[in-house]
Amino acid sequence: MEIKQQTNADAQPRPFGVETVSCPNCQAALVRGMRFCRMCGYRLGEGLAEYTETRRFDGAMPPVPMSAPYTAPQMPAPQTTTLAPAVRCRSHRGRRLNWLMWPLLALIISSASGGAWVRRSPSWLEKIKQEISSAFNRGSNLGARSFFGTKGFTTVDQGALMDAVVPNSPAERAGLIGGDIITRFDGHDVTGNGDMTRLLRATPIGKAVEVVFLRDGELKVVTLNTASSAAFNADTDTLMGLTGEQGFLGVDDYERVPVPGTNLYGVRLGQVLGNRPADIGGLRKGDIIIEFNGTPIRTTDEFEARIHRAKPGDIIKAIVMRGGAQQEIAVKMGRR
Repeated sequence: MEIKQQTNADAQPRPFGVETVSCPNCQAALVRGMRFCRMCGYRLGEGLAEYTETRRFDGAMPPVPMSAPYTAPQMPAPQTTTLAPAVRCRSHRGRRLNWLMWPLLALIISSASGGAWVRRSPSWLEKIKQEISSAFNRGSNLGARSFFGTKGFTTVDQGALMDAVVPNSPAERAGLIGGDIITRFDGHDVTGNGDMTRLLRATPIGKAVEVVFLRDGELKVVTLNTASSAAFNADTDTLMGLTGEQGFLGVDDYERVPVPGTNLYGVRLGQVLGNRPADIGGLRKGDIIIEFNGTPIRTTDEFEARIHRAKPGDIIKAIVMRGGAQQEIAVKMGRR
C-alpha cells in the first residue's frame, strides 16, 4: 500500500460539517475526538477509544460485547524439528529377542500342525534349538570377565595383597591364601589393586596364567586357570561360603601384625570372650594366630573366613605365637 505524504491542505476543515478543534501546539485543524495531532504529533488527551472504564457489580466479570468475535482456545503446537524425524533407539538385547521370536514362532506353528513339516527335517530343528540355547547363554554371560578368586586386593609396597580366598575358586585351587602378595600376573608386573583389576578384565575367561607371588618373604610361582565371574555372581556371604551352619570361636578386636623376629604376619587377638570356645580351649588375649585348622593365617579376612567355614563341634588346631614361643592349641568350635 502506498503512503501519501501529508500536506497543510490535509489539515484544512473538511466540507462535511464535522466539528473541528485546533491543535494547542501547531494550531492545525483537527477532527474532535482525535488523540494525537496529525501534523506535529502533540498528544491531545484521552480520545474516544483511549480508555473505557470497566465496571464490575458484586464481583461479576464485565459482560462480553456482542460484537466481539468468538475465539477458539488455542492448543499448543507439537514440537517439530527440521533436522530429522525422531528415531526410536533399540537396544542390542531387544534386537536379539526379536530375532529369537521367529524360531519360537516356527516351533509354535509346528506344534499346532502336528509337526509334520518339522519331522521331515529333524536336523534343521536341532540347529534352531542350538541357536536359541547359544543366544540365551550369551545373554546370561553378558558382562562376565575373568575371576581370580579373592574377596579383594589391597595395594601394598610389593604389589597386590589378597584379603581372603573364595571357596572352590581358581585362587584356592591353585593353593593361594589370604596374605599372598601378587607381584606378576600373566607376564605383567603388578603394583597394586588397579593393575590386577585391569589385567583380569583383559584376560580371556578360562586362560591358564602364571602368577608370581610373595608369601612370608619367599617368592613363589603357580599356574592359575581363571573362571567366569558369572559363576561367582553372588552376595559376599554366599560367595565366601558363610551360609548355613557356621563355626564360632569367641574372639574379637583382632588385627594383622608382623611376628617379631620372623618374616611372618599373623592375627593378634585383642579380646577373648569368657566361657566361649576360644577361652575354654586356652587362647588368650595377645596371642598371634599364625595357623588355623591347617591354613596359614596372614590377614584378618582370612582368619574370619576360616572361623565361619569350620563346622560346629569340630576340634581344630590353632598355632599361636605367645611370648616369643610357638604353641599349638586345640579348640572345639561352637555354633554361630
